[in-house]
Amino acid sequence: MNAARSHSSQPSSTALAAAFAEQRQHTRTYLRQLHSEEDWFGPEHPALNPPVWEWLHLNWFAEHWCLRHAETGAATHSWLTDADRRFNSALLAHAERWRTSYPSLTIARHYDAYVFEAVSAAMADSRCSAYFAALALHHEAMHEENFMRRAQRLHQPFRMVAAAPLEHNDWLYCPAHDMTLGRTGGGEFGFDNEFGTRTVALSAFVISRAPVSETAFEDFVLAGGYQHRAWWSEPGWLWRERRRANHPYYWQRRDGEWYLADFTDMRRPSADRPIRYLNAHEAEAYCAYVSAQQASTLGKQVCMRLPTAAEWQLAYPQLQVLPMWEWTADSFAPYPGFEPGPYTDYSTTSFGHTRELRGHSPLLHTGLCRHDFRNFFAPQRRDVCAGFRLCHRAD
Repeated sequence: MNAARSHSSQPSSTALAAAFAEQRQHTRTYLRQLHSEEDWFGPEHPALNPPVWEWLHLNWFAEHWCLRHAETGAATHSWLTDADRRFNSALLAHAERWRTSYPSLTIARHYDAYVFEAVSAAMADSRCSAYFAALALHHEAMHEENFMRRAQRLHQPFRMVAAAPLEHNDWLYCPAHDMTLGRTGGGEFGFDNEFGTRTVALSAFVISRAPVSETAFEDFVLAGGYQHRAWWSEPGWLWRERRRANHPYYWQRRDGEWYLADFTDMRRPSADRPIRYLNAHEAEAYCAYVSAQQASTLGKQVCMRLPTAAEWQLAYPQLQVLPMWEWTADSFAPYPGFEPGPYTDYSTTSFGHTRELRGHSPLLHTGLCRHDFRNFFAPQRRDVCAGFRLCHRAD
C-alpha cells in the first residue's frame, strides 16, 4: 500500500465531517458575493479559473473520491450529467474552462447540496476512509486559496485572517546537522510528495527568525532594485524584462509614496507585516541587494539567499511562522522512494519545473499549516500569498 495512505492515526470521522462543514461554509461565503454572469465566469486569465468551474470542480472532486472511488464502494456515475468530462481538471484544459458547457445555477446549487450532504454522511459514518475524506477536505481548502487569489487580483472583499505582527527580526544560528526530510508512513494525513525520505548534510547556517517586512522590501524598491541588473539572476532578469516589472505586483505609486492593495484596501507598507505576493525571482533579487548593502557597510561579503527546505524545516521550531507561504531555494522534486497517490496528478505534473514553498496556509487551514507540508508553484508566480526570509552560511 502507498505510504501516503497507510496511517495508523487519523482524525475521527466526526472531526473530519465537522472540518468539511466548516470549509464548505467558507467556500459558500465567498460564492454568495457573486451575482452577475461576469462574476461567475470572468475575467479569463491564465492564473484564474471561472468561479463557477472552480465550485463545480471541488464538488466533483469530493464526490469522486468520497462517493465514487473503487475503495469507497459506492456510486459509479456522478449525480451531475457529464461531470467527468467538464469538471475533472486532468481532462479539461485550463483554457477550455471558459468554454465548456455549464448547468444552470439552480442545478449547480442542487449538486452542491447533494455532494455536501452525501459526503458529510459518508465521512461521519466512516463509509469514506479517513484518507479520502482528508483528501477532499484539503483539496477544498486549497481551492479557497484560489478564490482568495482571485479576490486579491480583482480587489474584492475576502475573509480576513488575523495574524500576529512581525517580531523583532534577529538571527538564529543553526549548527551543522544531518536533516532527514520526508515520511515513511504512519501519523496524520499527508500528500504523496511528503513520503519517501532524503537525508541532507547541512553546513552551519544563520536564518532570520521573522520574514522580510513590507517596509524592508520598500527600501529595495526605492533603491532601484528592479532596475539594478547585478541583483538579479539570469532567469529572474529575463522574467523582469519580459514582464516589465518595476515594483511588486499589487503596489501603486501615489503622491510620491508607495501603496499596496490588500483586497479592497490601499495602504502604505508596514514594518509590522511581512511582504507577500512576490515571486521567487523578486525574493532572490532582494537577497542579493541585502548582500551588497552589508558588504558596503560592514566591509565583508555575506552571501544572503533563500533557505533550503531542509534548513527551513530544521529551524522551524524557533521561527516566527505567519499565515503565508515562504519561497525556498529548492526545486520541487520527489523524495527517494516516492510513489504517486491515488490522485496521481497532484505532484507528478509539477516536479522539476516548480519551486518548493514552506510555511502556513494564509487561511490557517489546519492540515496546510504543518512544518513538513510541501507547497509548490512556478517561480514566476506573483499572485501567491508568499513571502520569504533570509539565510546565509555561518562562515
